Amino acid sequence: MTPEEQLVLRCARSIITNEPVGEPPTLDWEQVYHLTEINRLAPIVCSALAIHALPEEWADRLEILARRSRMRTAVMIEEFQRIHAQMNIAGIPTIPIKGIAISQQVYPSPSMRYYDDLDLLVPATDGQGAIKVLEKMGYEAHPNAPRPEWHHLTPQIHRKRGTMVEIHIDLIRRTGQGWPIDDIWNRSKSAILGEVSATLLSDEDSLILTVLHARHNLFNRLVYMLDSSLMTSAASNNDQYWNRVSTLGEEAGASCALRYTLQTAERLFGSESMPGLECGRSRNSVANRIASWDSLEPKRSSLRQGPLSRLVEVLLMDSLGDSLSMAARLLFPPRSFMASDSNSQRVSFRHYLKRISQSARRAYRQLGK
Repeated sequence: MTPEEQLVLRCARSIITNEPVGEPPTLDWEQVYHLTEINRLAPIVCSALAIHALPEEWADRLEILARRSRMRTAVMIEEFQRIHAQMNIAGIPTIPIKGIAISQQVYPSPSMRYYDDLDLLVPATDGQGAIKVLEKMGYEAHPNAPRPEWHHLTPQIHRKRGTMVEIHIDLIRRTGQGWPIDDIWNRSKSAILGEVSATLLSDEDSLILTVLHARHNLFNRLVYMLDSSLMTSAASNNDQYWNRVSTLGEEAGASCALRYTLQTAERLFGSESMPGLECGRSRNSVANRIASWDSLEPKRSSLRQGPLSRLVEVLLMDSLGDSLSMAARLLFPPRSFMASDSNSQRVSFRHYLKRISQSARRAYRQLGK
């Protein structure tokens, strides 16, 4: 890694180890700013470097970036409280997941974890009702959003507030019966989230979701590794916790994703890796080629974006059987998915395959350069 990348990584590591970053050497501060911005680490980097004398221009720019991030987080927390209250009135059980939950559960301050939308899990039977609640609050289908996914409905946006919400009716694209959603609801726990009494995923399910989301995005953000490291740091010597994680990881088909994510987090941040969880060497090799983390600069190509990236994700499944099952579901999606979504937005099979073929052609041209 470059000296600039090493500095940003040390800043991220400092919230786990509480170790000082040290006096920065002579650096390309424009590159430090760029890496901080694309990895969404501005509040963390500013906090870690606060005691050091930085070039005035870049100290100011980093502080402005961090302030914007903190303001965005404050807006999202306020919006969650507003939505949570309306869902309660409508009698719709809701579990906040991903960014909104992680930021307040494991980070020293919620403002340190940037996220740009709210992800809410509701029972499948309440999906349409949740959308109607949002519509009454001024939300509408995002005009530039892609089709709905198998596990969440079309993203909703509030134009005046600038907030986006995804209503999830499941946590993953299902290709089998493992990690049942009913069991996930049964394991959920009550907790205080900010100023709200909320229902949250169990610690183990939250970690499984984080690594599956990382796999879904081909491990393209440092924050996934940081989230995982913070989640597991408090449980490093808790054998019961690791046993439950191992069992649920196997149920969810996430054993390889867990192993790769936690091994990478250990290498980057010095956190504890998961004992006793194995996956095929070839699967780890594929993951390392896709996201080697020899740089903090996200890799961009047609292979990592759009429908074709889902076929790349197939290579990261736990077994050949899981890979074939996922590939079949991608090429021949469920009838309910192809038919319609909550906004009656029809998805034609021809259009679906056209998007995959277009991505494949872009990837082929990219590889030829």
